Amino acid sequence: MMVMQVYVSAKFSDKERVKEVYVALKQEGHTITHEWVHNKPSYPFDIDPAFTSKCAAEDFAGVLASDVFILLSNAEHSMGASGELGAAIGSCITSKKPYIYVVGPHFNTNFCFYHPTVNMMESVEAVLRDMKTLKV
Repeated sequence: MMVMQVYVSAKFSDKERVKEVYVALKQEGHTITHEWVHNKPSYPFDIDPAFTSKCAAEDFAGVLASDVFILLSNAEHSMGASGELGAAIGSCITSKKPYIYVVGPHFNTNFCFYHPTVNMMESVEAVLRDMKTLKV
């Protein structure tokens, strides 16, 4: 099995779910490029612009360092996750990585989920199975 660098994106309120995904990925031997779940909330963004800037830079660095990008969809739109997905798609177009997954069931909250570089999966378990077939 190939060990991969992975970034997990989600709405900030889903950080407990993200932590569970981190555990599953680490059990498979993968590395998380940036564990943003340990940050305090940065919203409203203009309260502490320096902190918000630092968070945005760290998140995007994590996305760009990843072999695999996983976005956990939510019924509510996420500004941060949408930006991270855009960075992942741009990187995939120009650098052929990361491999991009969006986990359902909320596939209608962002039109970019339908970009040709995005692979929509029903569950994290399905992503973990598919990752075993990747050659990144």
